[in-house]
Amino acid sequence: AAPLPAHRWFAAQAAARPQAVALEYGNREVTYAELDRQANRIAHALRGLGVVADDRVALCLERSVALVAAVLGVLKAGAAYVPLDPDYPAARLAYVLRDSAPRVLLVESARDGAAVVQQARAQSVAVLALDHASVASQPAHDPDVAVSPRQLAYVIYTSGSTGQPKGVMIEHASLSHYLRWAVRCYAHEEPCTAIVSSPLAFDATVTSLYLPLLTGGRAVLLRAGDELDGLETLLRSGRRIDVVKITPVHWRELGQRLAADGVRCDVGCFVVGGEAMSWSGARIWQAVAPGARIVNEYGPTETVVGCSIREVRPGEAGEGDVPIGRPIADTRLYVLDPRQRLQAPGLPGELYIAGAGVARGYLGRDALTAERFIADPFVPGARMYRSGDLARWREDGELDYLGRADAQVKVRGYRIELGEIEARLDAHPQIEASVVLAHGEQANRRLVAWYRATGGTTVPADALREHLRHSLPPYMIPAAFVGLAAIPQTPSGKVDRQALQRLAVPSEDATAPRRAPRTPAERELVELWAEVLQRPAAAIGIEDDFFDLGGHSLLAVRLLARTTERFGRRLPLASLFAAPTIRAFAEHLAGTAGAASPILVTIQPGDAATALFAVPGAGGNVLSLRGLARAFGPRQAFHGLQSLGLDGAAPAHSVEQAATANIAALRGIRPRGPYRLIGHSYGGTVAFEMARQLQAQGEQVAALVLLDAHAPGTPRAASDPAGELAEWLLGQAAADGVAV
Repeated sequence: AAPLPAHRWFAAQAAARPQAVALEYGNREVTYAELDRQANRIAHALRGLGVVADDRVALCLERSVALVAAVLGVLKAGAAYVPLDPDYPAARLAYVLRDSAPRVLLVESARDGAAVVQQARAQSVAVLALDHASVASQPAHDPDVAVSPRQLAYVIYTSGSTGQPKGVMIEHASLSHYLRWAVRCYAHEEPCTAIVSSPLAFDATVTSLYLPLLTGGRAVLLRAGDELDGLETLLRSGRRIDVVKITPVHWRELGQRLAADGVRCDVGCFVVGGEAMSWSGARIWQAVAPGARIVNEYGPTETVVGCSIREVRPGEAGEGDVPIGRPIADTRLYVLDPRQRLQAPGLPGELYIAGAGVARGYLGRDALTAERFIADPFVPGARMYRSGDLARWREDGELDYLGRADAQVKVRGYRIELGEIEARLDAHPQIEASVVLAHGEQANRRLVAWYRATGGTTVPADALREHLRHSLPPYMIPAAFVGLAAIPQTPSGKVDRQALQRLAVPSEDATAPRRAPRTPAERELVELWAEVLQRPAAAIGIEDDFFDLGGHSLLAVRLLARTTERFGRRLPLASLFAAPTIRAFAEHLAGTAGAASPILVTIQPGDAATALFAVPGAGGNVLSLRGLARAFGPRQAFHGLQSLGLDGAAPAHSVEQAATANIAALRGIRPRGPYRLIGHSYGGTVAFEMARQLQAQGEQVAALVLLDAHAPGTPRAASDPAGELAEWLLGQAAADGVAV
């Protein structure tokens, strides 16, 4: 049987315990019977205005008893409520009114919200003031309007990629599914006291508002604008609070304030959602509220508040962010690749959500609904929501959240998920919170990290870069790190990225002293780097790494061209691997850095026993291998084999000659096998020839990995080029005993 709709569930509690306190607002307490009567009168008034099933009713009300009564009244009338936050700009409120096309707008008084009232009347939307005598004179009994599971319960507007909000349509069946699960998980089906501290337009409020009203408990409403201080006062009082739903930013900030004073709180359960929850925040609250359950709840508005949770066990600790865990009841979570195939544990992919909580779609956005709400390929007749979030399954069966796919940026051809950088940065012991953004355009676009450190301190940029190097490829390491006393937030407690974009980005890291150039060559190189990197010369020291300062392959080409003009020496791009600092590069130019192979370039030192040797594609530039090298992790030795001739010497005239030269170079650091080879594009052909020659010399080739390579002498079949190439390679490998 379908679960009761929320307003029916509430009515059952009102009948069972009419004199129990349902709402607390300031010094006022409202019983279940009183709240039920108010809601019934509003429902009758709405029906009298012609409201029918699936109609929308806009609510422009402050957080108050009237707001809660209005929510229940709209549901009792068979309609769906559309929250309008009175604190939002008038232009946004006007847009939501136009887009949602409600039958009625509810305000507390005819004197409230003059602009939104005027807008509603201009659209022929009826306006009902709850303090009007016509509402008070309505019948107090339930209107007994039939509501089906597929009718709309509410429409909440979320930000849209086009810059305009979009309305998410939630049906009664989906809302009831979440609430039935939450009552069991968070309240254990017992009356609970919960704090309502967020706007109704923020879907996290669904948890804190409905849970107490459906269990016969008490909802404590905090005044708008006084949420954090009000919650802090309640917690300091020692009063028992069963459920606190809160965003990670507010949660951590509140915990730090209480911990500083040695306060201990009596909280049954913290439900933390809206953004990633850090383990450091959990550690604070394990001390401040040692008896509290701590639950990381994940879920987009399109799947009714939450679809997966991870509870932090008592005494449990970790680094970075807490996983988002496992799906709630009657929910299926898929991590899929771009072709919507299931990803194996450990591999990132986009998270798709299916089950009872999936929304109807976006109001008036048929194309967008068709794009985001699609057929579930694994359950016939079912739908799933394409979340736009990236995740990966862990070996223990839990999900890690990796950030937003649509917050993805592209820097110099690399697609970068900013959330991944933020997660790694947040794992630094001195970083409390961070936000990474992309600044600049084209070749000069760079990543900037904004952070809040413990105690309001700053952390040397070099220390943060070194921390990130352990888990991120070079192109994902920010060029600048900016410490802030506080990270800007939106009214709902989320990070205000637009405010950060407006802040000036410093051109240098003031926390790290720089060594000035000592020789004429170093001074000239500083000038060249400043010109190419578009930085002040004073911001560049002789020990600074070119890539740490925002350098990349495109700028490296420009730098070496300018170096040839200034010094008369032509150097390969790979020289910046061997000499990435001003000091080392000056020695390289002077010929004092020691002899090096003109072919073999150590991209990443590591365990020599498992070293990888990679041959790049056409052009022979090993800079293209930097991202691949870092993807293997910092302990993996990775060497590039650049083409002969990039240092001005004679180039190879055949694949065989290139392979022979590469073998001579790799034997210089690893005289005997087994060897592990990688070849990309044309480099795959060279790597394959290397494997054949090494085997003929009696050496073992433990692995040969070919990426987007084409076998010479074989046709490129239009129907299945990859399959034909694989067949040819496997045939050659079988003949030669090489593992491909």
